[in-house]
Amino acid sequence: GLGLGIAEPEIVPIVSGVRAFSASHPSLRHVAFWGKVKCRTGFYHVVRAVPKLDLDETDPKKGQLGDTEYWVSSKGPFGPWSRLPDCTPRQIQMSRYVPCPLTGDLSCMPWLRVPPFPYTEAVLLSCRIKRITHACSIAPAGLYEVKEPEEEEEDAGPAEPVLGRVEEFEGAEVESLLTPEGWQHTLPVITVAGETLVIEKEEPEEEEEEEEEEFDEDADPVEVEMAQRRAYAKK
Repeated sequence: GLGLGIAEPEIVPIVSGVRAFSASHPSLRHVAFWGKVKCRTGFYHVVRAVPKLDLDETDPKKGQLGDTEYWVSSKGPFGPWSRLPDCTPRQIQMSRYVPCPLTGDLSCMPWLRVPPFPYTEAVLLSCRIKRITHACSIAPAGLYEVKEPEEEEEDAGPAEPVLGRVEEFEGAEVESLLTPEGWQHTLPVITVAGETLVIEKEEPEEEEEEEEEEFDEDADPVEVEMAQRRAYAKK
């Protein structure tokens, strides 16, 4: 919810600014305030939104991460707003090695050293926001599960697994939420290579029952004892 890490006097301007942004961008839905990112001139205010469905368009461009749009303003919550560009897995991978602070100018080239990042600050900010979003979007374990992908098209290749909400979920115990195992990611994890990966819950392996050796009642007692010792040593 809005207010976590945001000073109380800022809440009303941010809410008003996001509402004004949503009203001026009717082609977007699910508009929400993402957060603030520090830069040299102050802060980038970030808004997250999803484009309304267009029957003439299909899936997002190949190689780009998701269909969520991010808009930022370095002049406060009332804009002007600029849409951040979509980023590729390669750009996300390279952004991990760029330690420079943000300048507040989306068009500048913030990092011209080694390792190289030959892209603008807008791309760098987009990469950082997506990495944070995918790493920090969590829910109680069991609320989401991996759904079977829809039918694959002939030229589309194998469909990627997706997470779907479990309708029968009855809630989680408070004690379970105090441990890392009580939570799960709600978005695919971004790997070191910059690609997304849905982590499936590992099912506990069933322990195989050990077959007990049967001994002949008429066998030599010494041989039986030696066989029992060998069986015990294997455990």
